Amino acid sequence: MRWLANILLLLQLSCTVDELPSCNGNGFEGEICKEYQYTFGRYKGVNEYEYDLNTGLVSKITTKRKNGSIEGYTSYLYNDLGQISSITLKDSKNDLISEKRIQYNNWGAVESQIITGQKKSEHYYFYNENLLCKEVFLSNGEIEWTDSIEYLAESNEIYRKIRYVENSISQITYYETFSNNILKQKTTNSNGVIQGTKVTLYNHNQKKIEELTYSKENHLVNTVRYYYFDGRLDRIEKFNHSGLEYEELNYQRF
Repeated sequence: MRWLANILLLLQLSCTVDELPSCNGNGFEGEICKEYQYTFGRYKGVNEYEYDLNTGLVSKITTKRKNGSIEGYTSYLYNDLGQISSITLKDSKNDLISEKRIQYNNWGAVESQIITGQKKSEHYYFYNENLLCKEVFLSNGEIEWTDSIEYLAESNEIYRKIRYVENSISQITYYETFSNNILKQKTTNSNGVIQGTKVTLYNHNQKKIEELTYSKENHLVNTVRYYYFDGRLDRIEKFNHSGLEYEELNYQRF
């Protein structure tokens, strides 16, 4: 379902992208109150954010369709350190769809993410001297894949991530960082044949400004651009291989 990705919010049908309604309800200055989604220039829906007034953290997101009807709810719980410990998805009738529980280790890094619902998935993270060295993903109790992470010598910069499926290498992702705030991720199969490449550009604050995805033939297939206002995310634009914008997300803040 569209709303499960949690990236949408409310808008009058007559409004354009440049005519976002003001926020309502209680919130905190600068925080997101609504997130609007447009596909191929047409309004599709909205995510409305609610906050815990004691902690300032997001407590609930209500997803609405373009006609204003409710599609579902996402609720958040946090641990004593303000880290998300539970994400619950419910449908418009408030019936449970799924719940993700997140646990952390002693220094605050994610140790496990377990999703229960129609299916159960488990994602475990293993560390060596505070560096992530292995990930294991299970679906309904069966191991789907295992990732082994390797770093450049005497650094915390990832060199490559090797994925194993049924104890055999299925793919390898290489990471290359450039001095001009660019990260390149190249994925190959077990024989070293390139399967795809992703290039991410960052600004001087290390926030994403553009993501470029290339096919194994090195053709640009997807572009995502991030725009900021006063240092805060304001808009996301997504383009297909033809350069046509297929999705736009606009953020309204308190």
